[in-house]
Amino acid sequence: MFGHAKSLRGHFKLIRQDGRRSAQFGHNGIFSVTDSPHILIAPFFELLDKFTGLRSFHAEDVHFAQSAVAALCRAPSLADVRLVRCSVAAEERVDIPSLHLGVSRFSFNFRHGEFHDNDGPGIAPWVSLLRFDNIRELELACNLDILDENMAAAPLFPLVHKLTIKVRSYNLSILSHFPAVEIFSTNGSPRLPASDLTVLPILQQYTGPCETMASFLSRSTLTRLTTPLCRPHVFREQLNRFQGSNNMLSFSVSFDGEGIDMSTISPIRSFFPRLKTLHVRIFHSERDPGVNLRDLVATFFAELGNPFVLPTELERMAFDWTIGSAGIPTDQQIEVDPFTNLRTALTTQYPALRMVWLDGDNFLFCWHKMRYGFKSAAATTRSDAQEMRKEFNDFWRDG
Repeated sequence: MFGHAKSLRGHFKLIRQDGRRSAQFGHNGIFSVTDSPHILIAPFFELLDKFTGLRSFHAEDVHFAQSAVAALCRAPSLADVRLVRCSVAAEERVDIPSLHLGVSRFSFNFRHGEFHDNDGPGIAPWVSLLRFDNIRELELACNLDILDENMAAAPLFPLVHKLTIKVRSYNLSILSHFPAVEIFSTNGSPRLPASDLTVLPILQQYTGPCETMASFLSRSTLTRLTTPLCRPHVFREQLNRFQGSNNMLSFSVSFDGEGIDMSTISPIRSFFPRLKTLHVRIFHSERDPGVNLRDLVATFFAELGNPFVLPTELERMAFDWTIGSAGIPTDQQIEVDPFTNLRTALTTQYPALRMVWLDGDNFLFCWHKMRYGFKSAAATTRSDAQEMRKEFNDFWRDG
């Protein structure tokens, strides 16, 4: 079975399903099946040395023995390890000083609600195995207590440039272990303010809750900001919290549609004056019987053409509205003002503008400035808009 193992490159994925263990790897299929937790896994790790070209390893629901940990550490080409709900078997003692996991990317994921006290020592052994002069990307998604207890005692990770922390809340002091991080993503909020510029001092890209947005804006290196679903009043509060300049070039934000109007969008002009790229998503989870959302969206788009609404240096803009169950037949023509009027207003006020995407859920306009002339398209039925929407990623990337 392993006669050509040395020529294999790519990744292994080791998983447990329905109380069984199976080993899956990209080029040689899947082998299984046993009810024992170790009868297959132990031989699997004994043979891992044969895969000298192995670069990526992904395991789920596996309790690692000392021999398995040692096998991973010996893999000469291994660069990426991703562990989901994995632990070192409680009865095992891993000889940490003699082992090193020389990967550049490491991901440890114990999802919320899935951690139990009997799942072993959690992330601590794995963090101790990492070579701090090798690791460049680190993702931690685990129980809050595990994160605080184990990372508080961890040394610096001087070369990590991409950090992801998926936990609802955490002690901000954890971030001081990562002085070189340029890309930081989180779904939680630090329990202390982040005004101290020694925390993530060279941060360039931040993805996180709207509630923490203002905390990181004081970094002069920060140029890209993404916030998930945000309530309009919280967004305005965050803007008011921060007093100072910034160098933001790209901003992506998703809003809860309730209470949104141009007063939510227009502060972006003064707050991010250097902005080049703006992507706004607006979600209405259900229709308000007292509001004509189609007219609301059309009015909103028309107001984008008013003076002094968006940053003057804007080059790319996209606004996406999603309206729960729109209740409009897919082939019904939507009456909206000609896009040419709005396009003229936008290109007059924002001379650097080269890309516009306006998605009203039931209608859609796009415009792309080319080297010679421009390309534009419009959809005024729901079905046409759905088809046109499939092209957004290519449209946005090419711009």
